[in-house]
Amino acid sequence: MKTKKKISVTIDEGLFEAVDQASRRFQVARSQLAQEAFTLWLRNKTESLMAQGYREMAREDEEKAERSLAAQTVKTSQILTVSKERLEKKLGAITAEKMQEVNQALRLSFAL
Repeated sequence: MKTKKKISVTIDEGLFEAVDQASRRFQVARSQLAQEAFTLWLRNKTESLMAQGYREMAREDEEKAERSLAAQTVKTSQILTVSKERLEKKLGAITAEKMQEVNQALRLSFAL
């Protein structure tokens, strides 16, 4: 059996009367009503925070996907050469299939 702890809470008179009336009507101790209310509040708060976290993760994933898609778009009219020495770090990679598309676009663009 779980150990119970006693607490004291201060609530508005109207809420007290509603709880007292519900306690009598449903034949449930006020302590039990309070425990159920606390449990429900904690569950709802946890679910709300989790949903918010999932929404933020989805937004971040969408932004990442958009950046990735933009990074895989090659504009042959904006091609320039850069010395390898000027490159600081690798930002990403494209698939072999996408590289074939790039090569084909380059051949068409430069009439090769």
